[in-house]
Amino acid sequence: MNQDVWSLRELGFPADPIATGASGQLNDPASPDPLQDYDVVFNTAGWPGSSSATARQRLIEFFEAGGGYIGAGANGASFLGATASGQLPGLTAGASSGFGQSGIFHWASAGGPDSVIVGAYPERDTLIMDPPTWFTAVPDGTAIDARLLGDTSSMLASGLWRLPRPDGAATAPIALPGDSTAEGSSARIVAFAMNPLYRADPEREWPMVGTAAYWTSQSGGSPAAASVRRALSTKPVEEVGTSGRP
Repeated sequence: MNQDVWSLRELGFPADPIATGASGQLNDPASPDPLQDYDVVFNTAGWPGSSSATARQRLIEFFEAGGGYIGAGANGASFLGATASGQLPGLTAGASSGFGQSGIFHWASAGGPDSVIVGAYPERDTLIMDPPTWFTAVPDGTAIDARLLGDTSSMLASGLWRLPRPDGAATAPIALPGDSTAEGSSARIVAFAMNPLYRADPEREWPMVGTAAYWTSQSGGSPAAASVRRALSTKPVEEVGTSGRP
């Protein structure tokens, strides 16, 4: 069990691991598609490699059927790119990685109470980032729910972030909801620059994951698919499926 599985279960979502590698069930055309019992993918990994063609196709079909997506970190954003799943090309992330860089950061709600994912939070709050990560580009028409607060000096409440710090991190987006722009896809997407389930520690951030799971689970698709509410977490060699709602 990893941090994402444990945290999702603590939120009340029954989480089940699903392998994403070449030898996993998701990539086995002779096995039933393990995604068919789930509504949402929670992902911190990149797009499956070229040896996982069946896994790739099943993920695309999942999104075309209205399955939702929650991505965390730089990998979660790259999963959406034009050379990956193609669900939200143009979303890119920057990070200050290595050297143990991490910390508690100030952030601000971009839309206040009307924000889709963080509307229940105060106007300003804090979160954990390991490593410090932000979105450097957001596709046109995609809403921004939260941004880092202030410049690269004032936004760091506590922790280790080496100098010089990238100027682009100032007031940068860190949470956004949107609709897939891939042809034939009806997926709802939420992308977090940080991992709100990091080490299962930042419980202050868990509510935004729960909200994201419910919002993305309302993606388009058949009534039969929409009648089952689920959530899923993916890793490079495993995914986590959740069945049922809390």
